[in-house]
Amino acid sequence: MNKNEWYSIYEVSLRIFNVSNKHKEIEKVLGLKATKEHKKGDPHEWKGKIIKGRFYDNDTWILASPIFKTDDFEKSLTWLFKKIYRHKEFILKLQSEGADVDIYCSYRTDSPAGGFNIQPKFYKTILELNLPIVFAVQFDEALDKILKLK
Repeated sequence: MNKNEWYSIYEVSLRIFNVSNKHKEIEKVLGLKATKEHKKGDPHEWKGKIIKGRFYDNDTWILASPIFKTDDFEKSLTWLFKKIYRHKEFILKLQSEGADVDIYCSYRTDSPAGGFNIQPKFYKTILELNLPIVFAVQFDEALDKILKLK
């Protein structure tokens, strides 16, 4: 990458919370193994190391899109929805049994004007699956230096 170019990193994941007794069933029905999972009370980890004194406060099953993180955000969302939409009834059943299910969209950049959007073609799937979208946006430290904020 040219040092004069901005970078953007995307991550899109399906997250299913509070049904640890269903993690195996989720994998069987979806035909996909979790990218990450943990149970309530498991120690927090960061980059493979346990964070002392920090524990997860819920059960979580996560399926992250494998699309290369600097590719177009839309490609990751398309991959994820293709994998889960055919299991719509199962996702809705999990929700009716107390699972919290959402789509997590992370965007990280060093650009002062970075961003992403969700195209209208995805709205129907989001509504039919009753999925909240969680956005996490991070402007990296490099941005502070460029703008001379530090």
